[in-house]
Amino acid sequence: MLGSGEGSRKSTGNGDSSASYPTKSISPQTCEADAPHLSVEVTATSATMADGDIVGELHSHLDEQQMLPDQHLMDMGYVDAEVLAESHSRYQVDIVGPVMPDTSWASKEAGRFDHSQFLID
Repeated sequence: MLGSGEGSRKSTGNGDSSASYPTKSISPQTCEADAPHLSVEVTATSATMADGDIVGELHSHLDEQQMLPDQHLMDMGYVDAEVLAESHSRYQVDIVGPVMPDTSWASKEAGRFDHSQFLID
């Protein structure tokens, strides 16, 4: 099982005082209860890249190293419908984590449905 969450992601500047280009460092870690927690991959991206956009590349690298987990624990920034579907269909990895709340106008209208009214068995 892998975890990619707040403890394994940080944003920093590039150290150039004239212009700072924030980057994100994403390092999934093993999280088995009876084993050491190890970083298995480190990926740096621009801070403007959405977290979920890196998941496919990350799983591809882990697949090449034969280190794909059965479950990948992720925080809210990584979990969306595309990531859930592609990770499962392409790599047989189940993404576990909270989804973004629905803030659309339709979810606020009386008599409308939002994601909280649907359960997946």
